[in-house]
Amino acid sequence: MSNWRTQNGYYKGLSEADIFGYPRNQFNYKINRAGWVRLYCPVHGGDRSLSFALNAENGFFSCWQCGVQGFTVEATEKWKEEQRQNKKGPKDLRSSRPSFMLNKTYSKESLAWKQGTDFTDWSHAAEVFQFRFDGSIAERYVKWRGISPEVAKKYGLGFCPPNEWPNKKNGKTVMFWKRGRVVFPHSDLDGRVVNLYGRAIGVDDVPVKLKHTHLPGPRGIFNAPACQEDTIFICEGPFDALSLISAGYTNSIAIFGANGLRWEWLKSKTLVFCLDQDATGSRAWKELAMEAKLRGKQVYWLDEEVYQGCKDLNEVWVNTGFIKVGSLGDEQKQEPIPWDDELNQMEYEMTIDFFKKEYGDIEKWAQQFDPELIDVLATCEKRVKLAMRIKDTEMFRQQLLEWNHAYKTIVQVYKEVAAGGSSE
Repeated sequence: MSNWRTQNGYYKGLSEADIFGYPRNQFNYKINRAGWVRLYCPVHGGDRSLSFALNAENGFFSCWQCGVQGFTVEATEKWKEEQRQNKKGPKDLRSSRPSFMLNKTYSKESLAWKQGTDFTDWSHAAEVFQFRFDGSIAERYVKWRGISPEVAKKYGLGFCPPNEWPNKKNGKTVMFWKRGRVVFPHSDLDGRVVNLYGRAIGVDDVPVKLKHTHLPGPRGIFNAPACQEDTIFICEGPFDALSLISAGYTNSIAIFGANGLRWEWLKSKTLVFCLDQDATGSRAWKELAMEAKLRGKQVYWLDEEVYQGCKDLNEVWVNTGFIKVGSLGDEQKQEPIPWDDELNQMEYEMTIDFFKKEYGDIEKWAQQFDPELIDVLATCEKRVKLAMRIKDTEMFRQQLLEWNHAYKTIVQVYKEVAAGGSSE
């Protein structure tokens, strides 16, 4: 660990061997559908939760408990070598998996949603669990969490007895828990059940590793049809979303973690992030908010006063029976980040790669039919490069957003022209 050092808020010198060599990570890690590896944090010595996330595509890592962030040694060296060879680093870097992935089981099914593969329909299993909810220990537990049985049943909650969780291995229930689980449906925009989440029933006696489980395969969103509302409240866990729903904010969803937001489903113009009060510094959620802005969304955060001193919205609801959102606060202010040539250069090139993939066809149309729009894009890029020359982090971030807004404007012009039936 002696080769680790902090520079401008980023960790340098942290390698794949350091991460996977941490004793607790040798057999305890998870790979989600978005290509992130969840592990215990080797920096602060985490042993209670998989708070350390490593991007399997570009080598970026962050821990939302201790705040560490950076790129692995291997990813950084690969990027530097590609720069020396005058290649497009970010595209190659993100399309290849780090070496540690090559020797590990990594199912393509976990990325099925990216490839357009249909979800599994779990509607029948959900109905069976919903039928068992009335009078069960799950109903009593949900009432203890402040959620009425009427609301619980309206949003599809159910009860799974100890040995009946659908995920089996060698005939035995995976993630067995003696009291069974409250079952929450993952749905799609049409309300179809595409996965199930089981929360172990209990409080302090539930082992951390057994508390939460989902079925294999692509996941959805809790109360996904609300993604079609103009404004939505985004929670990590379903009990927080149900607390907001009980308080009258029915346009609330739960995404089961910061990597669970399905942008292709999101029709809402305004996103309100509803984080636990002990997670407000989470790098993953801040990156989620930044991506939302790049996609043209209005981003807000719940004001601290909404939480009334509690750690999350469900605790507020249980303790007071009252949640009032009031006026929405601006995105949480962050301390200025010192300039970092290497990392900001990487972000600049990754942004260009994002624009090519998202707006490449629209840009070709503008080059042919409205060159003035291309001049606007060129001006935006010049301002970004100016910020890089004078090493102004705040200006750099702002001009990246302005650049993206210029592309959004071109998209709007294209739609208007297409609606008029002519491009000339």
